[in-house]
Amino acid sequence: MATEDKRNQSGVAARRKAKIKEAQLRGAETRRVKTEDRLLNSFLELGRSTDADRKITATEICKHADISPATFYGRFPDGTADLIQLAAVRLRDNASELIAADIDRRGGAVEQGERVAVAVARLVEQLTTYPNLFNFERIIPKQAIYDLAAVIEDAIIGTRQPSEEIKHRAEIIAKYHTTTVVGILRTTLGDHVDRPDYRLRVARRTVSQILPVLATDESAFDEEIDIVGELFAGGTD
Repeated sequence: MATEDKRNQSGVAARRKAKIKEAQLRGAETRRVKTEDRLLNSFLELGRSTDADRKITATEICKHADISPATFYGRFPDGTADLIQLAAVRLRDNASELIAADIDRRGGAVEQGERVAVAVARLVEQLTTYPNLFNFERIIPKQAIYDLAAVIEDAIIGTRQPSEEIKHRAEIIAKYHTTTVVGILRTTLGDHVDRPDYRLRVARRTVSQILPVLATDESAFDEEIDIVGELFAGGTD
């Protein structure tokens, strides 16, 4: 009987220890996520600058987030290159939410050209909100570009089940034009990016280059390009 009691006590102790360990792991994960969010939010806030001579540094991010450099590099060993990838995902998700709302307001079922116009407008809007994020002396991580490009790629494909050929073509078009937009942003930072019509011109130019490649109805080009102006005039509400 005594042996059985000891076994029961041992089992209870083991389960209690396991629960404590699980709670500690959950707490550590929560702290990790909160720390990463603080660093990312600081990075985005600093990224609003349009000063072409200002490069965002890890030191500046840590100071803004009130987090030590050791903690920063513990989370992001490659420094700002790691953060830019998280930022790209945040911008992609923001743009995707706005696109979904825009399409709903347009009745849900829209043509490919309209989807592309909406997607480009919202992506450019996000990128020009944080222009200094991409003011790098080093090459921007490819994955960051690919994450951003998914916004345009999804618009090209739509809700259909594409063949591998169509999917590959959409991916190439999206990556090329996303890279171009980011490149324009980097080269014009401090010159035009703070002008009210800047993002409108960049978005219209991008849409006008994508639509002919997709072989959409040319008679609708002007109307689809005008969608960009309508969206920017209406804001994000």
